[in-house]
Amino acid sequence: MKFIEKFFPIFILILALPIQGCTTTYSAKKIEARVIDADTKQPLEGVNVVAQWTLEGGMEGGVLTNLMLMESVSDKDGRFYFPAWGPKSIPSDLPWNARLKNQDPGMVMFKSGYEVQGFSNEITGPYPGTGPSMRTSQWNSKTIELKRHQGNLERYRLLLDGVLGGIFYGECRWKNIPRMIVALDKESARLRKLGVRISVITISRIEDNSARENCGSAQEFFKDYIE
Repeated sequence: MKFIEKFFPIFILILALPIQGCTTTYSAKKIEARVIDADTKQPLEGVNVVAQWTLEGGMEGGVLTNLMLMESVSDKDGRFYFPAWGPKSIPSDLPWNARLKNQDPGMVMFKSGYEVQGFSNEITGPYPGTGPSMRTSQWNSKTIELKRHQGNLERYRLLLDGVLGGIFYGECRWKNIPRMIVALDKESARLRKLGVRISVITISRIEDNSARENCGSAQEFFKDYIE
């Protein structure tokens, strides 16, 4: 009896491990927030926002790919919105321990002339395995301030070069964020006229890879999003 009492918690933990690892689908609640100018406190229209729910796993526990990639653009009141989604299954060709990161969703915001901003959930405490199957954003219903860029163009270029650095938009996923890519393409053209070399993603660069990835013509795809 003492043996059972002593090791009973361990038995329970062992039995719980397979159950914890059984999460194969995820869902997410809607996200609705507001963007304002950090100085004037006025709403910012036309802010491009990308949200990504990232899967990690494998032998090293590193980042694998995204489970969901979405975009939104703020309206005249500065509000942007991402609809709820799911349930969505983890791709079967990924490692058995593929799971969403607890900081998800990660978001990045861009508007010409403003500092690029990235946001994610702030998680404290021990890593809770696969995490909840229903995901939420701590930024839902919040007001987010964007600062105007006041430094030199070289610093601004560096910020833009990394705007999509952590976003998985290959393998035709760029079709999920067309407005962000069009906005970056326009900003790249504007900076080139000012003599600033920039390596941010552009439509022409996507076109170079789209045929190889069997994604169709990028130029044709983006026509509906270019004003």
